[in-house]
Amino acid sequence: MHTTSRRAATRPAPPTPHLIWRALAALLMSTVLIGTGSAAYAHDTLTDSSPAEGETLTEPPTQVELTFSAEVLELGADAVVTDSDGATWETGELAVDGTGVTVPLKDGVPSGSYEVSWRVTSSDGHPISGVIPFTVDAPAAETTEPAPADETPSTAPADSAPTTAEESSEATESTEQPEPTTEEAAPTTASETAQDSAASETESDDGGVPWTPIVIGLVVLLAALGVFAVVRRRGADQ
Repeated sequence: MHTTSRRAATRPAPPTPHLIWRALAALLMSTVLIGTGSAAYAHDTLTDSSPAEGETLTEPPTQVELTFSAEVLELGADAVVTDSDGATWETGELAVDGTGVTVPLKDGVPSGSYEVSWRVTSSDGHPISGVIPFTVDAPAAETTEPAPADETPSTAPADSAPTTAEESSEATESTEQPEPTTEEAAPTTASETAQDSAASETESDDGGVPWTPIVIGLVVLLAALGVFAVVRRRGADQ
């Protein structure tokens, strides 16, 4: 036992600089590992936008552009532009091109406050989102009122010379002359006159008595008397 204690007493102690170097190497290794892990799990970030956050535009925008630190995925990309009343102003489909995202807007965006609510999928597969407020302060378009129409009546030019007294009298006489009538009595022919005179004489001679029925009656009566006489004579002969 006495020999063992003597050997332990004679063992030299480790130098102090060696321990310091070991501690520094371990600390450096830990720092490298922590930094590598943080870089591996870091998401993409928004680096620029148009309009920028809090920007005031003097002209209505036609689109919103977003720029990210790395290429973002098209899957899940979305952006909504709303005004203070909650109305949306984006139109069509947004376009994803590498690190940029473009959102088309409707025409005639009026003055007011707006917000761009965006959401994309980072290159490492994790979704990221954010809100960009901006303001539009465009001057109102000037409206021109139509000029009032000229209310003064236009007088016709007196190009015609005044008519003389003779011309006016001639015009009056021409208007007072009667127009010849187109319906004129046609002259009667000699034959028509003779027929009319003969008819008038016949009517005057007859005195208006219908002789035709009387003559027919007499003829029938004579025929009947003749037949009766013949029949009576034959009966007497028998």
